[in-house]
Amino acid sequence: MKGGIRENGQASEGYRELGKGARQAQQMPEGKLRESRDRPAPVDINAGRRKRSEHRQFRYFGMLSNNETGYIILDQFTEGCSNQVKDALVSLKAKGCKNIILDLRENPGGLLNEAVNIVNLFIDKGIEVVSSKGKVAEWDKAYLSVNNPIDTQIPVIVLVNERSASASEIVSGALQDLDRAVVIGQRTYGKGLVQQTRDLIYNAKVKVTVAKYYITKWPLCSGVRLFAKR
Repeated sequence: MKGGIRENGQASEGYRELGKGARQAQQMPEGKLRESRDRPAPVDINAGRRKRSEHRQFRYFGMLSNNETGYIILDQFTEGCSNQVKDALVSLKAKGCKNIILDLRENPGGLLNEAVNIVNLFIDKGIEVVSSKGKVAEWDKAYLSVNNPIDTQIPVIVLVNERSASASEIVSGALQDLDRAVVIGQRTYGKGLVQQTRDLIYNAKVKVTVAKYYITKWPLCSGVRLFAKR
């Protein structure tokens, strides 16, 4: 398989070791990260989780204490976030990063194109990332990677939980199905839907589901199936 992620249907030794580090990162109450500007002060790896309610745009990246594993938190798929993740990845690689943990826990989703671009950082150009299928043919679409990747070999762990939804499921599900990442955590929310708003009287609106997103051939509305569970 690509990147040597699976050996006889199992995670390779390198990924098993990285998975142990990811599990430790999930459980550590006071894990130490080196800040991205080379300041060695201890940083609580769960700080970004707690700040979510105060700063919806909060993002963090840094190195774990082994100085080999880069850790990136993405709280929401807003406009331009894929460029920020790209910059973080390039910065971490320059610091000697050999593995990446992408934390999408609590991430409710956001813009589809940003999700596709983030997957594209780890896969070659021209590969289908996700598709949509609706009852009307105009919603049958395929979304491909269109940019040159940053690194197609670096081992990747994606952390998810039951509140990871929508674009988070596209990123984690696509990277897993393309054998570019192992997903660790809990089964995701299951909101792989294409929705549009319709105006109602009294300035009200209603969301209408017009299609479903698919990774390979299975729908994301059933949630991302985990290759490695916590």
